Amino acid sequence: MPRDVADGLRRAGHDVLMIAAVAPATDDLGVLALARSSARWLLTFDADFGELIYKRGAAPPPAVLYFRVHPVVATDVLALALAALIDANAGHFCVIAREGTRRRRLP
Repeated sequence: MPRDVADGLRRAGHDVLMIAAVAPATDDLGVLALARSSARWLLTFDADFGELIYKRGAAPPPAVLYFRVHPVVATDVLALALAALIDANAGHFCVIAREGTRRRRLP
């Protein structure tokens, strides 16, 4: 996630933890474990989290917001993230694109 997006989310009052800042060498399973243990929603551009959760049975965090946005323009992603955080519900894996959002219940 671009730092500008994280900064914008913080300015909007969200509690943001960037893995790159606190544990840059953490693998995807470690990221899921950290999000789960701290009850944080995961915002990501990494499609691997869907495979880990749905195909390999990894325990999910409260929610995953997967951004499928290319090219990545921080102002666009921030607007999508802010809207998604208002609209999304815990217990879902959300695929967020400029065209809209798809939701799937987490296992």
